[in-house]
Amino acid sequence: MGKKNAALVTSIDPDVVSRTEKALHPLDAAEEERIMRGVFSYLRRGDKDAALAFLVEAGHPQKAFALFGSTPASLFKPSTNSMDEDEEEDEEPSLLYGSGSSEKVGIREEYQDNSGSVAGEYPPESGLAPKVPSEFRVTGNSMRDLWQSVAWQICESKNKLSKFDRAAYGALLPHTGVLLEVAATWEDKLWARVKGSVETRLEEELRASHVDRGKWERLPAEFWEQGEGLSDILRKVDLIDNVDTHVDEYSDRIVTSFLAAFLALQKAAMVNGIEGFLNYMDENIEALL
Repeated sequence: MGKKNAALVTSIDPDVVSRTEKALHPLDAAEEERIMRGVFSYLRRGDKDAALAFLVEAGHPQKAFALFGSTPASLFKPSTNSMDEDEEEDEEPSLLYGSGSSEKVGIREEYQDNSGSVAGEYPPESGLAPKVPSEFRVTGNSMRDLWQSVAWQICESKNKLSKFDRAAYGALLPHTGVLLEVAATWEDKLWARVKGSVETRLEEELRASHVDRGKWERLPAEFWEQGEGLSDILRKVDLIDNVDTHVDEYSDRIVTSFLAAFLALQKAAMVNGIEGFLNYMDENIEALL
């Protein structure tokens, strides 16, 4: 009994699992996976704000802050007109999570001291700290490249965190490999690869447009290799193999045939290949009759 308990964590802090490489009690681990599965479901449908709010309400504000690190830095200018103050406050690009009452709970990303340097994220005297006019405020993470480097390591650490913990970082980084680990359907696998490609290309554009940023935190070659074209992605998301994952619960041949045709139509629409779909239907029409 003692040896079994020795493998479990003996303290409670946000980093205890990765820090000690010990496991949570099975009941705690199941609860953590339930929460992170919910977080990923929000990210899967593109609702990052809801994912962070869900974490805060579930009692994990530290995880919400960690995932918020994926937000690129941006500037905004607070209103100086008192008449428009209420309107400007609504438009302010900060995250405020409500819990159903008048009290606002959650994350608010405003960091600036009187010198115009960003504070709260790293020391203002840092050579990498961006200098902005005093009338502007900075939102988001201006050291997002450092966050990306750490998040990539988290996604690669399979023995320390659950797959849904890593998938949450993978959805925001992106990390196609960890997204494929939690993909259950053909659509999930397609989304994982398209997400990886789009976010990687956006990151390329972001870094190219900020050449005055100075030194960027380097990311591994595998990160940049995710920026594939749609045709290449569709070839990798093998249509026939993934039809089987959809129809394990179905035994009817007709259902299987219609599902295969529907996936073929989706694929043709994405690459503007309607002629290929018509050829597919011509070759497989008998299976649908």
